Amino acid sequence: MKRVIALMLSALMVVSMAACGKGGSTDGKTDLTMWCIATESDSNRKSYERSIADFEKAHPEINFTWEAVENQAYKTKIKAAVSANEMPDIFFT
Repeated sequence: MKRVIALMLSALMVVSMAACGKGGSTDGKTDLTMWCIATESDSNRKSYERSIADFEKAHPEINFTWEAVENQAYKTKIKAAVSANEMPDIFFT
């Protein structure tokens, strides 16, 4: 439950700063991307899915994309993204 609350607070913070972010898509909506380690076998996966669905319903002006990656691959992906200056808007560490 704490993770869900943290996710929602993080999302709220990002939404409040979205106007300062990297912008929107061609449909005029703000694009947000989140990376996490909640793969299919993760016990928190259902909580993420519910929280994201609630967020998307409450904020139709945002295109929210999330990607779950296995733990070791996630570490490599984050390092590569930092090196290339291509970080997602939200990520977990």
